Amino acid sequence: MAAISKVIIIGAGAMGVPPAEKLSALSGVEVRILADEKRVERYRCEGIFLNGRRMDFSYITPDEEPDFVPQLVIIATKNGGLDGALELLRNRVKEKCIILPLLNGISARDTISRKYPAAHALYGLYLGHASVRDGKNITFDGEGRILFGNAANEEILSAEVSAVKKLFDRAQIASEIPQDMLSAMWKKFVLNAGVNQTQALFRADYGMVQQSAEMQSFCMKLMGEAVAVAVKLNIPGTEQMAADAMKLIMSMPPRTKTSMLQDIEAGRMTELESFAGEICRLGKILSVPTPANDMVMEKLA
Repeated sequence: MAAISKVIIIGAGAMGVPPAEKLSALSGVEVRILADEKRVERYRCEGIFLNGRRMDFSYITPDEEPDFVPQLVIIATKNGGLDGALELLRNRVKEKCIILPLLNGISARDTISRKYPAAHALYGLYLGHASVRDGKNITFDGEGRILFGNAANEEILSAEVSAVKKLFDRAQIASEIPQDMLSAMWKKFVLNAGVNQTQALFRADYGMVQQSAEMQSFCMKLMGEAVAVAVKLNIPGTEQMAADAMKLIMSMPPRTKTSMLQDIEAGRMTELESFAGEICRLGKILSVPTPANDMVMEKLA
């Protein structure tokens, strides 16, 4: 597969801007931020700032630069924006286009494959310190990495995965290709189900969770239900998922907040349906009790 030279990124927020900044600096690579007309107008007028520095991105609407056909699309929206993002791409996804979602949850890749079966949709996630978005200002400490790949990544990687890895390495974007991507996705999902929802329910940052036995206990209940669902789905590596997630939670910078708590404080739509909603839905199908996640759905809906 030829080297990737054209990239579209959808989602100019806390997840999309850091990789957009590094990819835009590469010679021989053209990057476009794709959004609707209203957003593009706002980006061009007000700008986007990463760690206090205005980003000089190239923005396009669905009708602008119709000949710009990407080899790679990175979708970095919230889950509620995925359908809209896929619609923005309606005239740009050609056969063998690689689409990499960096959304929370476990269903984005399958949704993309149904919408664009001729494309090569990868699994993807971000693991590390959360970026913070305050309007047009994004703060990111650089601590994190993108995990991506096919469901199972053999010793000899697929051409698509290899091409993305080479691009990320050139751009100095920290990335990793897990051997079992489904297990990696569920590890992150279990973590999100626990800490995002605990912070949102108690309006607590990491430090408050780290100091509260009550919050830690509730977090473990949420994660335990997610793990029970994963066991029923035969996801590998479930034994340590909750314990490993709690170790990570206890190591996070105390004053930081999850994206879900940030959304609540900013009055934005949360990803509740992608966490508790998904666990409760699968729990009913698989006969797994989910009382803690049921309660979160009731309290935060």
